[in-house]
Amino acid sequence: MPIGIILLMGIVKNNALMLADCALEAEHVRGLPPEGAIREACLARFRPTTMTTLSALLGALQPALALCSGSEFRVPLGIPIAGGLMASQALTT
Repeated sequence: MPIGIILLMGIVKNNALMLADCALEAEHVRGLPPEGAIREACLARFRPTTMTTLSALLGALQPALALCSGSEFRVPLGIPIAGGLMASQALTT
């Protein structure tokens, strides 16, 4: 479980840093107001954040849906990671 939390924190932090960097650049370089810069950053960085989250989510689905022997140790790791990634993507966008 701690591995899943660390993974989620890293992906959410990466998505937030991409949005913040893009918004700060739009605000400082082009002189946009903060609301406009954030809106533009969300539109510009939607695809990269979605692709990052989707690749991690697809990697977490295999252990979450495992039915083979020994899967009882991997399922408790895969389900929270998949749920956390979906929630973080919904809150980021």
